[in-house]
Amino acid sequence: MGGIESLLDYSCMVEKQLLGDELSMNANDVQKLETKLEKSLKGVKSLRVSCE
Repeated sequence: MGGIESLLDYSCMVEKQLLGDELSMNANDVQKLETKLEKSLKGVKSLRVSCE
């Protein structure tokens, strides 16, 4: 029975993560994500400008 319980616990944990109930990001992770998003947005904007 221990296997089923641990599988259920894992399934609940994954569900919470997917729903955003348990975000495990620290300030450094958020900063890295923000930097990546800014770089991606700049790339999209430059492509959009070159296509106009």
